[in-house]
Amino acid sequence: MPKKEEQTLVVTRWHGRGFGEPAYISLFTHILNDNGIPSMFDEHRNVRGLLDVPIFRHGEEYRDWFKWGWRYELNDVPIMRQMVDRASEYFNKEVIIQKQRDHIPVIFEEMDVPEVDVTLNTKTGPWCPYKLWPYFDELKVKMEELGITYYDLDGNETYSIECLNIVKKSKLYVGLDTGMAHYVSKFANGKTLIMNGGFVSFHFWAFLYDYEPIQVEDVSCRPCYINRNHVKEDKVCKYDNRCMKEITVDMVLSRICERLGK
Repeated sequence: MPKKEEQTLVVTRWHGRGFGEPAYISLFTHILNDNGIPSMFDEHRNVRGLLDVPIFRHGEEYRDWFKWGWRYELNDVPIMRQMVDRASEYFNKEVIIQKQRDHIPVIFEEMDVPEVDVTLNTKTGPWCPYKLWPYFDELKVKMEELGITYYDLDGNETYSIECLNIVKKSKLYVGLDTGMAHYVSKFANGKTLIMNGGFVSFHFWAFLYDYEPIQVEDVSCRPCYINRNHVKEDKVCKYDNRCMKEITVDMVLSRICERLGK
């Protein structure tokens, strides 16, 4: 890595799995640029063509640049706070998260899509099965009984820019701690309810967003970080995933009705 005084470009990168991590890193790239630290994002395959961020493409030449290998500690300090604090320490200057940087920068184009009361995100990626909420089918039945219209992004396999359009036109977004919650933040801020379990604290990943959690409060084992690899090794949740299973349909429905004024 070159000396600090020689650095002219930061290239942020992520070569792991998942959707939410590279989306968050794209926001970090903008924050660095806001603070006078020229930065680009080493584009990740999972978000290619979806993020409005300065892109580093292999083969481009810069006199002085280094790759910012992204790492964070699995604790209750928000992901973005950890990244910004690391940048502040490294560059020996205060790095500030400006107020307007409260959402992932996305590429958006207007589309003709259904307009509904509630947009649902009902699935997560395979990394952690304990982020799933098992009662979405029952919730849908009860919303239909109350005349609440909804659109299930995952059930309809609706992603990318079409997904953003549906979230923008809906009155409420109801979902899970997943990459989708990051991606839609530009249009979901101020109108989002998240079923948040024990995998991580709500504040850890939703630090920058104007979202509201629906969660079981007395979860002493949060954060647990049990992922699919642990499950394969029979290191399963000894509480039978009560952090999600005890979020009842009535709890979620009452919050939806409250936000919709029903």
